[in-house]
Amino acid sequence: MSVVSAIIFDLDGVLVNTIDMHYNAWRKVAQSGGRDLTPTEMETLRGIRRSECLQILFPEMTLTPQKIENFLQIKHTSFIEALNQAKPDDILINNALQLIESAQDAGLKLGIASSSINAQRVIKQIGLTHKFEVIANGSSVSRSKPNPDIFLWAAGALGVYPQHALVFEDSVAGINAAKQAGMKTVGVANPDTKVHADTYYDTLSKIDLQTLLNDLNLTVDQSKHIIGDHHARNQRCARCVSERHRSH
Repeated sequence: MSVVSAIIFDLDGVLVNTIDMHYNAWRKVAQSGGRDLTPTEMETLRGIRRSECLQILFPEMTLTPQKIENFLQIKHTSFIEALNQAKPDDILINNALQLIESAQDAGLKLGIASSSINAQRVIKQIGLTHKFEVIANGSSVSRSKPNPDIFLWAAGALGVYPQHALVFEDSVAGINAAKQAGMKTVGVANPDTKVHADTYYDTLSKIDLQTLLNDLNLTVDQSKHIIGDHHARNQRCARCVSERHRSH
């Protein structure tokens, strides 16, 4: 039986239902560039850094710094306007809080690893900032999912070994990133992740933490050991990302 010390959650589509907000914001970006965006096309943008999303949306356009800034401002403004109007109960996915609290009660460390630069704002909007020791977002690392960097960063900041972290993700890019980092993975709410993840649930509401851990043959580390102090953890995190970068 393997040991688990931490759970790292993706955010959008896993803990919060903000996918429609992102879709509507990206659709406005697409329309401002002379095209539309279908829900099916939106799937290709999930878990991807914003600058890379623009390359997918406008593959034949010369994306000058000014155009990129203008497009991303449209995306940011539209998303934030929608987020500010949302109440926590509107966007927090059913069973998310119970799962988080079950993990805390079990002694697991908790982190967020989201490609969104608005991750901290979203967590604050739903009133759960205090539940997470680490919130990694789209600006935390230089390489986005499906590279493993953001998960290695989060594990290092939490002070746990990557192989002792369990990741919840709803994108194929995120699942592949976590697997590259050496982590166990749970695919959620996106059938495309089913063949890539260690296990899959079509909704977070069906997950009981202890049953999940048993199914994955995982036991919670009760030793409470962490990897050094805050400074040492950050140094280790940087080394992990650097070493992984050189090896891929």
